[in-house]
Amino acid sequence: MTFEEGLHQPPSSIPTVDVALKHGPATFAALANNAIMWQAHRGAIAFLGWSPTPGDPARVAYGRILLEPSGLATSAMVKETARIFRAQLQSHGLRAIPLLGGESGMALWIPFVDGPTYGAIRARLDALADEVAREHPTLVTTRRPISERGDRVHVAASSNAVGRFSALPYTLRALDALPVVTPIAWDELASLDIGAFTATTFADRLAARGDVFAGEVVAIGGQTSLAFLKDDARLSVSVAFPEIASDGEPRGRIIRAALAILEDGKPRDADALLAEAIARDLIPKTTSRKDVYTELSEYISRAIGHGRTPKIIQDVDRRFRRNLPADDWPSPQKPLPAREPALDAQRIIARLANASGGDDPAVYEQAVCDAFAALGFVTTHLGGEAAPDGYADAPLGVAGYRVMLECKRAATIVMEPDAAEAAKYVGAYHAQYATLVGPSFGQDVALGGELLTHSVTAFTNDDLGKLVGAGADPYEMRAIFVPGFAAERIEALLWERDHGARKRLAVVCEILASAGWRNQRTAATSGDPTDAPRIDEDAAMMLVDERLLGNEGSLRPCTRAEVRAAFAHLTDPLVGLAVWVDETHAAIVITRNS
Repeated sequence: MTFEEGLHQPPSSIPTVDVALKHGPATFAALANNAIMWQAHRGAIAFLGWSPTPGDPARVAYGRILLEPSGLATSAMVKETARIFRAQLQSHGLRAIPLLGGESGMALWIPFVDGPTYGAIRARLDALADEVAREHPTLVTTRRPISERGDRVHVAASSNAVGRFSALPYTLRALDALPVVTPIAWDELASLDIGAFTATTFADRLAARGDVFAGEVVAIGGQTSLAFLKDDARLSVSVAFPEIASDGEPRGRIIRAALAILEDGKPRDADALLAEAIARDLIPKTTSRKDVYTELSEYISRAIGHGRTPKIIQDVDRRFRRNLPADDWPSPQKPLPAREPALDAQRIIARLANASGGDDPAVYEQAVCDAFAALGFVTTHLGGEAAPDGYADAPLGVAGYRVMLECKRAATIVMEPDAAEAAKYVGAYHAQYATLVGPSFGQDVALGGELLTHSVTAFTNDDLGKLVGAGADPYEMRAIFVPGFAAERIEALLWERDHGARKRLAVVCEILASAGWRNQRTAATSGDPTDAPRIDEDAAMMLVDERLLGNEGSLRPCTRAEVRAAFAHLTDPLVGLAVWVDETHAAIVITRNS
């Protein structure tokens, strides 16, 4: 929302919003193109707001944490504080977007698609800030009087209230240099000055990076406040009974810290997890090895008891790892190509969250159909009595398939999911799969059995949001449509993208290209080219395994099939890093240093 101190009587074309403040009703200009232009022509420079949802000014679309240096505190201290809050938020399953404040401070914007109340979010963020201040007393303060802040970074969440403002993304600041409040990616934080972008330099930034804020919102996906608001406001570590949230997600800080650390695919024992979690400020320094081991073990038992697949398991050596295919290979030097999110992903995700709690079933049914359409399906909305809510066809030619859609509305948790109803029309509509879609299905153990009995896949709004944000397609999604909860299969799908065949092919190709070129250069200076060693499948496997099993300490060697796939990729004319030695295609030559 944009705020105009003396709004009075704007032109009738300017949209406005009436809100109730403590001192009485107030009128604000809405965030619309014509409203911004009208304000700018009247001399406005900076645009501020409290970031509510589009449909309700009393509900939060973005929680905000403001970081400002006090006294002799430096921008480096501000950046370090931002990193600490990033880790703290991640330990609660939340992701934030960093904004350079334009002068000396920063802001962290936390997207929510479920529209929590401002009072609840402010209380939780205040508690988080207090916890960080206690753990980092020489760096962070939450004290309000300026005289008591010292040379520290002041952290505030008080602007999370109706009528309380902070600078909006991309707004100018009313300072001499006209700095711009600039959203950035986390990997840019170290290299950018907080006041790096001004009215004269921002056009180049926009041309180079595009709308970073919108891209980050889409990447974060359907983030909800439910688990965060249910966490203990004191943020203390609970060991005896680590809980599982209503959507089946683990809640404890130790568990979430372990999930973040184990994301690289490598197993670790409790000692290694403890050391890394403390080093990354994911858990308090007072946490013990026993705390880590006990909470993770309890979580695994409780997840199984609730009919869920635990996200963490133990191997035969009592080490903990993600409950997904092991991956101890190094990361490729060049990042794997990212999949673009579905078109208009942010709007689709927000619409699902809003419609699922509404009064009109048809609105939610259409929102679900549109989400599947954004994923590449051809959807048909039906609804009404004695009919399915809709179905989605995968346009994959002879590999196509049909999915029935049964949509259940609820304010939070679907209390009567009815898996049998979801499967009712599979035969009549010649479908291969049936789905149950709702905001959340809680910890209903009986539902897990019903999903298996009736061959139904349960999707939450967040599940669809993750797929839309990840740019999933009908071909890779087919593996998700198995009886049970879709979240487990979605996690496997995204894990495969980062740790599966794509990664292994990239690593094998990089090793062959670099090692092969190096060996060819050596051979070029030592004799006749006809005496140079040939890079055939066996030689390639030895080159790759020497690097993986020796230098990298991996336990899994490459396979002949992976080397063959690498040969095919490197010799592809569109890649052009290698050519076949002759028409037998038995060996390759690396053509240039990659």
